[in-house]
Amino acid sequence: MKAICLLLAPCIAFASQARRAELVVFDNAESSLVHFPSRSMTVLSENEVAETLARVMGTESPVAHSGNTLPSGDLFNKPAVNLLFTIEDFEKNSSSKVNSMISSKQTYTVEESSDSVGFPTSLLHGTKPSGRGLPDIVQQSGAGEQPMVMCVSSNKVAAAACDVGSSVAWSAKARRFESTDGSVWAAESDLKTALAGKHSLAGVLQAVGGEVVGSTIGVKGASFDLATDMDLEFFLELFLFTSLPNKLFADANAAQKLADSSTDLLSLTFSSLKSLGEYYGRDSAQYSAAQAVVDEAAFKILNDFEELLPEKLVVELLLVDHQDEAQKSAAAASRRLLAINDQQPLFGLYLPQQVVECIPTEIHPCPPSSADIANWNIFFWMFLFLAFILSMSVCGLCNMELGRDSLLYAKFQTEIIDKRD
Repeated sequence: MKAICLLLAPCIAFASQARRAELVVFDNAESSLVHFPSRSMTVLSENEVAETLARVMGTESPVAHSGNTLPSGDLFNKPAVNLLFTIEDFEKNSSSKVNSMISSKQTYTVEESSDSVGFPTSLLHGTKPSGRGLPDIVQQSGAGEQPMVMCVSSNKVAAAACDVGSSVAWSAKARRFESTDGSVWAAESDLKTALAGKHSLAGVLQAVGGEVVGSTIGVKGASFDLATDMDLEFFLELFLFTSLPNKLFADANAAQKLADSSTDLLSLTFSSLKSLGEYYGRDSAQYSAAQAVVDEAAFKILNDFEELLPEKLVVELLLVDHQDEAQKSAAAASRRLLAINDQQPLFGLYLPQQVVECIPTEIHPCPPSSADIANWNIFFWMFLFLAFILSMSVCGLCNMELGRDSLLYAKFQTEIIDKRD
């Protein structure tokens, strides 16, 4: 019976279709801050994404080196800020603003493993956190300057991915967003003031045809009441995220850290969209309206960061698909089967990874590969080394004494003296 369970486990795990995510990597610099290999994989594991983040930021990786061709940062032109922006349950469509922004960007598929700790923690610490995570590595990497590390999310687990630095999460009891040190980052009164004024969130709601009447917000035929905890959490997370770019640069200390030479790490995880879908149902008018608001807000947030950090921003946008209850049950069943007597599956299913070569065009030339960068550095430094040797040789020859060398002429002088005697 156990053998049958072990044989069926891989099939059940495959049928459960583990949750997938779409990872888009891009920067806002003319001279690219990220180099993509000419032969790049289209499917990445969570550990490979963690390694990619470390390579882009130029720090030590929190996971073992995979040996695969992954994107990497420029050694001489590092980003000032690396933004990992995760949106859970986001439904991308052809008419969305986020889709228009990322349509021409480098895109990867990320599959969540069965033993994953969940996005985005698995991307910052690896699937099996055991040692130092990327937030700790980044904070300790600054030479004389301590980089900023911050995780913000309504989900406390996602916010806790930053085991160092700042962590801001939703407090259900206090109905507000608080940091680990107890400071308040967003409250209901702040949200109402913003909606009544000219805040970015008010502009986002106006763009999608939203209307605010007292504590009620209407969007595309759906009604939200801020007296409801779920609705308040959703709009307060929107308010915090749309406020964050200007809020950080308004603080002198934070602005100085963002502008220094060290690379800062910001992880923003929009989780309340997933919670709202589970609360109202994914076929509800509220969920459909929330998708439109999040699409507009995400576009606004990314644009604000790009404007405040010209030529110095790298973004990893992670769009996570939702997992229905049937998939969750199947995945849980497969894990229970594999856990019998701590057995491991006798075999696994491995899908081939598609390899796509870069096709250069006049508008979009192929970026240099790792081999191109290595060859250029070898040629450049070898040329300087040989030029140095040549210049030192010429200097030595030009500065030699012109007199006779006593060692070379010693025998000749001895023979002359013998003849005279």
